[in-house]
Amino acid sequence: MTTGPAVWLFGAVTLRAGDRRVSAGPAKQCGVLAVLALNVGRPVTTSRLIDSVWGDDPPHSVGNAIQVYVSALRKLVAAAGLSITRAGATYTLVGALDDVDVQVFERLAAEGRAALRSRDLRRAGRQLDDAYAMFDAAAFAGLDDFPFVVPARAALLATGLAVAVDRGAALCSLGHAERAVAMAEGLVDTHPFHEPAWEMLMRALYHAGRQSDALHAYERARTTMLDELGLDPSPRLVGLERQILDQTVEPPMEPPIDDRRDEDAPRRRALPEPPSDLVGRHDEIDRIVELAGRRARLITLVGLGGIGKTSTALAAASRLAARGRAVAFADLAAVTDAAAAMQRVGEAAGMGPSADAVEALVESDPDVIVIADNAEQVVGLAAVVASLLASTTRLTLIVTSRIPLQIRVEHTLAIAPLDTSSGVLGDAGRLFVQCAARVQPALDLTDSTDVVRAICDLAGGIPLALEIAAGRLGHLSPAKLLERLQRQRATLLDAPGAADLPDRQHSLRTVLEATFALITDESARLVERLSVVKGPVSLEVIDAICADEPGLAEHVEELVRSSLASGPDSLDRYRLLPPVADFAESRARDPDRDRDHVARAVLDVGDPLVGQVDQAGVWAETRLIDDAAAVTAACAAALERARAGEATRLAATLRRYWLVSGRFGDGRQFCSAALRLDLDPVDRARVQLILGQFAAMINDHDTADLLKDALGAADTVIGVEPHLLLNSWCYLGSWMCSHDDLDGARDAAARVEAVAASSGDAALTAISRDFAGYVATHVGDFETAYRHNSAALADARRSGDRYVVADLLNRSAENLLNLGRGAEADDLMNEAMDVARTTAIGPMAANVLLMRAAVDLELDRPSSAIGGALEALRLTTNLLPDPVTRASALRILGAAQIAVGDLAGAARCDGAAAGILTAALVPPNAALLETVDRRLRPTRDDPDQRAVAEAAARNPSQVVDDLLADSERLNTSRTR
Repeated sequence: MTTGPAVWLFGAVTLRAGDRRVSAGPAKQCGVLAVLALNVGRPVTTSRLIDSVWGDDPPHSVGNAIQVYVSALRKLVAAAGLSITRAGATYTLVGALDDVDVQVFERLAAEGRAALRSRDLRRAGRQLDDAYAMFDAAAFAGLDDFPFVVPARAALLATGLAVAVDRGAALCSLGHAERAVAMAEGLVDTHPFHEPAWEMLMRALYHAGRQSDALHAYERARTTMLDELGLDPSPRLVGLERQILDQTVEPPMEPPIDDRRDEDAPRRRALPEPPSDLVGRHDEIDRIVELAGRRARLITLVGLGGIGKTSTALAAASRLAARGRAVAFADLAAVTDAAAAMQRVGEAAGMGPSADAVEALVESDPDVIVIADNAEQVVGLAAVVASLLASTTRLTLIVTSRIPLQIRVEHTLAIAPLDTSSGVLGDAGRLFVQCAARVQPALDLTDSTDVVRAICDLAGGIPLALEIAAGRLGHLSPAKLLERLQRQRATLLDAPGAADLPDRQHSLRTVLEATFALITDESARLVERLSVVKGPVSLEVIDAICADEPGLAEHVEELVRSSLASGPDSLDRYRLLPPVADFAESRARDPDRDRDHVARAVLDVGDPLVGQVDQAGVWAETRLIDDAAAVTAACAAALERARAGEATRLAATLRRYWLVSGRFGDGRQFCSAALRLDLDPVDRARVQLILGQFAAMINDHDTADLLKDALGAADTVIGVEPHLLLNSWCYLGSWMCSHDDLDGARDAAARVEAVAASSGDAALTAISRDFAGYVATHVGDFETAYRHNSAALADARRSGDRYVVADLLNRSAENLLNLGRGAEADDLMNEAMDVARTTAIGPMAANVLLMRAAVDLELDRPSSAIGGALEALRLTTNLLPDPVTRASALRILGAAQIAVGDLAGAARCDGAAAGILTAALVPPNAALLETVDRRLRPTRDDPDQRAVAEAAARNPSQVVDDLLADSERLNTSRTR
């Protein structure tokens, strides 16, 4: 059954009819339908239809022709579930945006690009893939001479190219750089003068590890531009070439490995039975089979005891045996010297007893794969294996060990913990459920996904730990088990495993003690230091933690190789497995000193006095953006040990980190706790000011009291930094603006100006100018506001602070909109979206998306406006608990729905916005753009729609949930 849109404008103009698509009729009839579909839900005047389809020289009978075509179209669209109505001199195609393919494309494109800017890479990839799959440059096929076609195609092509470029960025971010290369090559072939396509190609090649090809792509772009257009490449492309030369572009992802096969079929050997219920490990098994197919001589599976090395090796061996390879198994668990180990290998290979097993293996050189299991304790094994493989040509060894042999022919394959992905049960969850079923066959874990995922995370995804945890379900419910594991972290370490496990896997503590005995003292000390951080940590913070012993950081690789740590993840962070961290913490020699190292590292990396801003425009504080676990550990240590000075310095250092990362609640909670310490008066004033700022960020009802008290305290002491005072006055003034206290806002602006003037700091003067513009916006003086914002924007560009640049682009665009200068606002928002894509701006991404949607709405792009507003609404749910921002998203969404004829939907959004503001004790006009307010008036003047709005105001959360659920449902159920 054909599903999806009812009207298709990509390609030939067609309609859905049951399970097939049919032509919309003659060319002029198709043109009439296309114009109506491009404006679905909105009336189109007869004169506009004539201008769009017939142009400047219509026939005298054009009015009758339109009536004939519309009459025929009514029958066709009715079969697709739509209708065409007439009111006076207008016609309307009655339907939803998702009934027209190009409207679906525009919405998907807006949602996908917005998701990319807000760092939701997987969602962005899905949305952009869907949008790109719909796109066809040959829209309105057969209607080339119609006046409306050229501009409509140009607009679609512009969006299509932008989607393609952003899709390439998403692919690279998700580790699929080679796919991005292929797509970019096709793009530059068909659009050789589109510079973003060349940039995409250069970046994708660089991410794929092909630096010379990336530089060659730049030369191709430069030659094309010069030869064909007589122009040099833009400064942006030239700058990218310099980054590639300097290798300052972000590190490339590792490309996927091709699945190669070898169908040789030598003799077969018996193996222990592989596990029939092995969960996960498919990639590892494929890799082993691929390496063995290429006749790799030594494949070493490395990882913790109980991680699944033997099971993985046996599963791979079973596949190889099924292909005709001879495979044998040698258990080395009870062997400690190399000669005895080789004797076991020789016997497994069918050599029989021999005085010198190595010599016998060399003489016979059997064409066999031998699994040498549990080899880590064998002394001198590496040298013997190296000699053996140098003297044979056909023998292959698959070794399982907690450490690699580290010889040149070795292919090391780390057997990592099972995936504990959020959102769905990963492989770890599936194994836990499988083990639980053996313990409690009647136990239904369908509704316990979050609990199971939390247990799996505490178990670190280690199969042995998961089996041990599941074994406790005989007398504990899943929720009680999780509670116990969280309260008594050592429970998992010391609980015994299954009775039939070997002694070396009696418990996790036994496994970890054995592994620690194999690693260097430096690596063990590094584990103890990192055990304080309960989560992923960047190399930069690791280096800072080890500043007094810089050599310690070099041992990260050994921890990963030994499966004590995982990483690097997509953000280049490493993480001790939770049971490993618990074990290390329990044996740490000086845990307080370890906490000191972490606190010092967070302060050193995040100190705004260190470096300020780097060449890429990244401020020092934002370097901690991906190190939430280290920040949490440092803050907890300062509070637990009542270190007042350290707590104050952390509050000041982390202020911007909490802001950019959207962790307002964390910042407010820490400052509140710090104020309970014995702070000196200056430090107390500093922390009070920061606390008040965080209250303002979420429009908390006690914001004014907190900031007034803090500023009053600051006035009584000497030593509070001017920038902290000035920002606090700005936040107080902003709060007053949103609560209709314009006199108070003007007073705050005067204080801001006074602080800036007395400081003599150019940056504070720029902030003062910006705030004057903010107040001017709220009193309706948009010209003055725009002038101030433009001057502040120029200052921000010079400073290199891209976070502030994004904020000022947003506000300048708002003033331009209010001045009726939509095209200029559009240019600014294009730049703001680009900044959001390349810079960590945290929850402010929601504000950028909102203004982008408002501009799209003003420029008659309702599909894009709806997509952007929905994505902003989603962000306010997840990151920014600010009632004003959420209400703004709802009102822009409502105005866009009016643009497509959905008055009831608009009323629901407007009513929900009012309900949110009322509950937050914020004036109802706090979330209004003048242009949006004007568009919402039809629903407010209609008694029926006012009733709809009043109902929505009583339960705004339900309206938001319904909107997001409907959007998600459309995205997941759509088929093309």
